[in-house]
Amino acid sequence: MNLLGSGAPMIVAVFCIPIPHSRVGQERFGVLTLSGHWIGYASLFDLGLGRALTATGGKKIGDREEKEIPSLPGRLFY
Repeated sequence: MNLLGSGAPMIVAVFCIPIPHSRVGQERFGVLTLSGHWIGYASLFDLGLGRALTATGGKKIGDREEKEIPSLPGRLFY
């Protein structure tokens, strides 16, 4: 199953990558590729905090302990 999970995206990519490459050109596609790699490297610094907070919040909500989940001060988006 693991081989299929790794191999299937590669097979799909062989057929799908030429489409955006031909539409945006080699230079822009290179920038797109590099930006995708930088985002991937930046996700290493997450250290699993997103998953841990989601699991903790879900457990508190499931146990009906919503009041123990701290709220964010102020407005998050303006």
